[in-house]
Amino acid sequence: MPRQALMEEFETVLASVRAREFPYVSKPGSRIRWKGYDLAQEQEYPEVIGLIRAAVDQASRSYVLIRKDAAGRARSSADDIAKLLLVQQYEGRSDRVAVGYLNVIGERLGINHMVGYKTLENAYSDYDVMAILNDVFFLTQQPVANLEHEFSIDGTCFNNTIKANWESMKDEILRLSGKGVRSKDRRRRQFDKVMIAAGTTFKVISSFAVTSVPTANESPYLRPLLEQIVKLYGQVLLMTADAAFISEKGELLGHSFSGSPS
Repeated sequence: MPRQALMEEFETVLASVRAREFPYVSKPGSRIRWKGYDLAQEQEYPEVIGLIRAAVDQASRSYVLIRKDAAGRARSSADDIAKLLLVQQYEGRSDRVAVGYLNVIGERLGINHMVGYKTLENAYSDYDVMAILNDVFFLTQQPVANLEHEFSIDGTCFNNTIKANWESMKDEILRLSGKGVRSKDRRRRQFDKVMIAAGTTFKVISSFAVTSVPTANESPYLRPLLEQIVKLYGQVLLMTADAAFISEKGELLGHSFSGSPS
């Protein structure tokens, strides 16, 4: 649908909502299974730890890695680092604190040797670790590949330092990144911008991309991320996105993919 027609339809709907004339049909209330809800909360942590171990073990079977440092000494196992890295991200802890988890859950993860915090700090520069994590990402799609058909996409920024917060600083950063601003007035890079698409039913991240700069436009990423989703899931019935993704190319997506652009 052309952008002008979309805007006209939106304005019509908005006017009816404001006039309290929109034919809204409320969803019937659903019964909450509190026993199941409590059980899911209680079992989340052990199940996540078990999932991390199983997924990394399966992904690492594809690799025969001989890991030695410059002096010929054995390096930390790539799958051990990948497991610890995923636990760290799940917990949201610092490198040193995350390494301490091995004293508590190392056996559950199948990690028999300590991993230094510096090794964890440099994990994203370890090509073996990144190869395993890449395979883990695709493994997470398999259980829902034939069940998920509706997706949503958005962009956000993650801070590179605990002293920075995107929501409180983005206006200033966007202003200083504009044309005519002296280089010495620009802030050093404190954020990485990521475009993330996820299924709306099972909430599994289905595709993502890291932009070159945190001020990058979002619309150019819609097509490549949607193409990746189509390859992994086959059928896309609905794709929702905010106005930042609207562009000439975005309006043509419906002609190239089977589904409903929203």
